[in-house]
Amino acid sequence: MIAIYKREMRSFFTSAGGYVYISVYLLLCAVIFKVYLLDNGYSNISYFFGGTLILYMFLVPILTMRLFSEEKKTKTDQILLTSPVSVTGIVAGKFFAAFSVFAAALIPTGVFMAFVAAYGTLQTGLMIGNYIGILLLGAAIIAIGCFLSAVTESQIVAAVLSFAVLMSLYFLDNLAGTVNSGILKKIVSFISVYDRYTDFTSGLFPLSSVVYYVSVTVIFLFLTGRLIEKRRWS
Repeated sequence: MIAIYKREMRSFFTSAGGYVYISVYLLLCAVIFKVYLLDNGYSNISYFFGGTLILYMFLVPILTMRLFSEEKKTKTDQILLTSPVSVTGIVAGKFFAAFSVFAAALIPTGVFMAFVAAYGTLQTGLMIGNYIGILLLGAAIIAIGCFLSAVTESQIVAAVLSFAVLMSLYFLDNLAGTVNSGILKKIVSFISVYDRYTDFTSGLFPLSSVVYYVSVTVIFLFLTGRLIEKRRWS
């Protein structure tokens, strides 16, 4: 797994993918920070973190689109599958590489938190809750992106599929508000990945949401592994 992880990390930063993700993310975060906090004179960082949610719908596909699709297109997946690395190691290595880039992009946002602390009131518990929530959410949607990247050999198709799925999950919250059936409304709310993040923006750490995000991550990584395993023996 470590060898795959190092290989993917090099790939992210020897190509434009990693730099594009981090640069665009931080630029848009700066815009959101200005619009949501500075222009309105707010110091509640939940407005900032809540505003960044939609960014992941557009940007995470940049991280995940090439993870497996590129290997399949260039046929290097056959070399990878005949290597001494297990399928679990391959999937885990690629996942953690993408997650590391995702997490690294969050580090410079500490500048925004320092600005709030200097000129307003920074609620430490709220900040920690938001960062933990983002990392859990990020792990789940990256795992979904990994699975969709393994479905196709086209990076563009993988990106579009990831965008479509993440957009659908993002708008499930609005759908839940229009559903009349109580049972259906509960089902829609339960599978809404983004709705659960709002608990963390309030500084809460609901165990059910933590378990949900971890479960989504594990399930989609497992499904990705099954696709890769099937390809190995086909």
